[in-house]
Amino acid sequence: YVGFVSEERKRDLLGEGSVYVLPTRAEGLPIAVLEAMAGANAIVSTDVGGIPSLVDEANGALVVPGDGRALTDALEEVLADPEATERMGRVSRRRIEESYAWPDVVEELLSLYARALDDDAATTPPEE
Repeated sequence: YVGFVSEERKRDLLGEGSVYVLPTRAEGLPIAVLEAMAGANAIVSTDVGGIPSLVDEANGALVVPGDGRALTDALEEVLADPEATERMGRVSRRRIEESYAWPDVVEELLSLYARALDDDAATTPPEE
């Protein structure tokens, strides 16, 4: 445990690793997993919230929350084959580049806002 680190140091640490583990019981879409994927890490996590939309057998492993044995087994399996671990990390990085690059995210947000404004205009009665 290293305690608080700057954003730059966090990126360095995630880039030095090969596997990121998040044994959580409840999550939405965790930024920590996205950051680890951007650092080209394989991911071992629990099958909760939005995590299954980010992680599958191509870039890591998912386990049932609270099952310590399954978590240990999954981590050991991912670490057992360094070439496969590296390949999973490349898949993670590619997914970030393809789906979460800032220009794409901004474009998607602008599109969502435009649709919301159009929907609002279509359902709001004109003022008299």
